[in-house]
Amino acid sequence: MSLRLEFARGIGLLAALVVLTGCPPPPGASDENNPLIQEAVGLASTDPTRAIELLEKALGGNPGLARAHRELGNLHYQATHDYAAAIYHFQKYLELDPKSQWRTTIEPQIKQSKIELARSELQAISDASAQRLIQSLLSEKADLTRQLEEANGTIQRLATQLGELTNRVAGATSPELRPGQQETSQPGRTPETSRQPQQPVAAGVATTHQVAPGETLSSIGRAHGFTLGRMKEANPGINHDRLRIGQTINLPRRTDAR
Repeated sequence: MSLRLEFARGIGLLAALVVLTGCPPPPGASDENNPLIQEAVGLASTDPTRAIELLEKALGGNPGLARAHRELGNLHYQATHDYAAAIYHFQKYLELDPKSQWRTTIEPQIKQSKIELARSELQAISDASAQRLIQSLLSEKADLTRQLEEANGTIQRLATQLGELTNRVAGATSPELRPGQQETSQPGRTPETSRQPQQPVAAGVATTHQVAPGETLSSIGRAHGFTLGRMKEANPGINHDRLRIGQTINLPRRTDAR
């Protein structure tokens, strides 16, 4: 009888010592009876966020609650997909309860969590690389657009210069006759035969004259009975000293001849 009393007294002293020293209960102690764990288990399927808060609160009071770690691992694995947190709590559970019947279930979950964690890290790296590539392509597009605009401007300037050059070449290929210039003889054609006889203009008739090779404003006027002064008055807008072959010259009216 005294032996039993001594044993009971020793258990009581041990419990009092644990309370006084603040040491937590051994791993797995009071898991099933912890009200925070029980409430969290009831909320796991309907309000996982609240269940996680309750389980973390339970671990704050006793880090050795193995079931709290297991339940947190399940919630992070299935509900929040926080695979880093799931790995941590699953591993803590197996450390606290290495002979657990849940080991065969938890170990594959730890492996899959590591795979998902690595995949998310690779995706983050890939997203950053893709973003850099997109920025690089946008920059290249802006450069190409600017170069295209500059090329279009250059093409327009060249087209304008080409038009001006074409006009100059066309003007240069039309021979001009200076006063006193002689017509160049061509095979089978002489200055005498190349000129068409000019007929005097009838009185009151205004007409024109096509410049032939070797003709001057003075010679045209003489052929039609006009003075050089009257020819100049009838053609104020031309260069009197540089006529072109085929150029149209106005002839004064016969009533205006002097």
